[in-house]
This record gives sequence, structure tokens and C-alpha cells, in this order.
Amino acid sequence: MVLLNARSLSPSGDNCHKLGVLKDFVQTTDTPVVSIAVTETWFKGYVTDAQVNIPGYDVYRSDRESRVGGGCALYLHSSLAVSDHVCFSSVCNNMIAVFVDQIKTVFAV
Repeated sequence: MVLLNARSLSPSGDNCHKLGVLKDFVQTTDTPVVSIAVTETWFKGYVTDAQVNIPGYDVYRSDRESRVGGGCALYLHSSLAVSDHVCFSSVCNNMIAVFVDQIKTVFAV
């Protein structure tokens, strides 16, 4: 598992390089990365999943719409079959829980 406090993973602007670095990391690491948890994504609803896609991963998001900052994302390797997921967002908190039955695991951020 990889955990990143991104302080903006925005696909445009001054921070767009962070997403590229994350993509490069997971594609070049010798050990396969099963999940990537990202806090402080700063994503908003107008940012599409396609804009923040990492090839080979499915993305689950909880965006903070009410103010600057916040938000989280969980990228899971596409080989994992997700049976259910829950997203929570409030003024102060964001959370995602993803359930993977095949390995009897819950990934959360």
C-alpha cells in the first residue's frame, strides 16, 4: 500500500506534476502496488475520473466541495473485484471504504 498526503493532486495548474510522479512510481516499482491512498487531493466535482486516472487502477473519491483543501482518493489495482464501497464527506472530514471480498479485506482512507 502507498499512502500520499498530496496537498493537491490537481490534474492542472502548478501541482499537476504530482499526479505524473505518482503514475511513474507505480509503473516503475519492482513490487506491485495493490492500493494507493491519497489524502488532501483537493479534487472538486468538475475534475473527472479520467483526468486523474492511473492506468491499471480504479479510483474511488470523496471530494470536498465546500471549501479549499481536503478530499481523499483510493486507487485499487484493477485486478481486485470491489464488492461495495462507501464514501463520506462533510465540512471537516472525508472518508472512503472499499470492500474486496476475494481477499477479505477493507481498504479505507
